[in-house]
Amino acid sequence: LAEPIVAEGIPPTALRRVNGLLEIDLKKGEQVVLHTQGSTAPFTIQPLSNQSGVANAWGAKKIP
Repeated sequence: LAEPIVAEGIPPTALRRVNGLLEIDLKKGEQVVLHTQGSTAPFTIQPLSNQSGVANAWGAKKIP
């Protein structure tokens, strides 16, 4: 996801950067859509291809 990242559906304080990762504080029933600023709906939501050895299931880069 290219910068700058926009989070729709949550308050700005619920999105934080921690050690280069995005941390999202979602309460029960909340949902969020992350997108690059300037992109417009409708968004295509689909699974990512497997990046074995590069990223884990949540998209974070693996640390050797």
